[in-house]
Amino acid sequence: MTVSPRQFERWYSGTVKTEPYPDSCRILEHMFGYPVQQLLAPAPDKVQQLTPDGTLGQQHHISSGIVPVRGALGSLSASVNHNDLAAASEWPLWFGIRLAHLMALVDSWQGSAIQFGSLQALLHQEILMFDAAAPEGHYSFQALHALSRRQALATLAALPVTLSTSSTASESTRSTAATEYFLSRCAASLTACWHLLRGSDLATVYQMLSTYLLALEGVAQQQSRYQQAAARLASQAHRICGIVALHHDQLRVREHHCKQALYYATAADDSSSRASALISLASTYLHKYEPHKAAAT
Repeated sequence: MTVSPRQFERWYSGTVKTEPYPDSCRILEHMFGYPVQQLLAPAPDKVQQLTPDGTLGQQHHISSGIVPVRGALGSLSASVNHNDLAAASEWPLWFGIRLAHLMALVDSWQGSAIQFGSLQALLHQEILMFDAAAPEGHYSFQALHALSRRQALATLAALPVTLSTSSTASESTRSTAATEYFLSRCAASLTACWHLLRGSDLATVYQMLSTYLLALEGVAQQQSRYQQAAARLASQAHRICGIVALHHDQLRVREHHCKQALYYATAADDSSSRASALISLASTYLHKYEPHKAAAT
C-alpha cells in the first residue's frame, strides 16, 4: 500500500471527512492495532491512553515536541516537516546508488599499474561529495546521513576481503587480470580507510586491513608489472596501521608499521610515499622520547 504525502497530511491533521477504502482500512488496523476511526481522529487537548479495543485507559502526559495524536501516527515530532522526513528517508537509497556506481568503477578499472593513484584520487573526490551533501538542521537527519555514509565506506573498505581470504587467492594473483582486479579493490579500500580514520572506526579499519595486507605484501614482493603499484599500496596500508597503533598508544607496533611503510615506499621508488613514511617514523621516535633517532631519520 502506498500513500501520497498529501493524503498522509490529511490523515495526520485529522481533517479526513471520509474513511479510506476498506482494503486500506484493514491494512491500517492490522499494522497499528487500532480502529481506523481512532487512528485518523484529531487529538484531544488532554491525551488519554487508548487500548486496541477502543476503551480509554489512564491519562498520560506526553513530552513536549511530540504531537499527541491517537495511535501510532502520533509518534512523529511536531517540529519536523514531513517533507524533511521524506527527504531524510532517501539517504540510504542515495548512498546505495552511489556505492553501486563506485563499486562498478573500481571493478572495471583498467590500464597501467600507475593509474591506481588516479583511481584513489577519483574515489577521494566522490567521498568528499558524500560529506558536502550532509544535511543541516535536525540531528536525526544528520545521524541518518552519517550512518549511511559509514556503511558505504565500510563496504568499500571490505572490497578486497573476499579475494584475499578465498582458498584460491594465491593462485588468482598469478593472473594479470586477477591481480589488477585485486589491487584496484585494495586501492578503493585504502581510500575508504583514510576517510574512516576521521571518525571513530579505528577498530573497523584495522580489522579490514588485517584481512588482506598479507596478500597485498605478497604481490609487492613478486617480480611483475604490478610490483611497484602493490608496494605503494602496501606502504599506505602500513601507515594507516601505524596511525591506529598510535591511537592505542602501541608505539612499538607503530614503529614496526612505519618501518614497513618506508620499506615498501622505497621498493615502489615513490618519493612522496617515502617522505610520508619518514615523517611518520620520525614522529614515532618523538613519541618514544628518542629525539636523536628522529633527527637521524
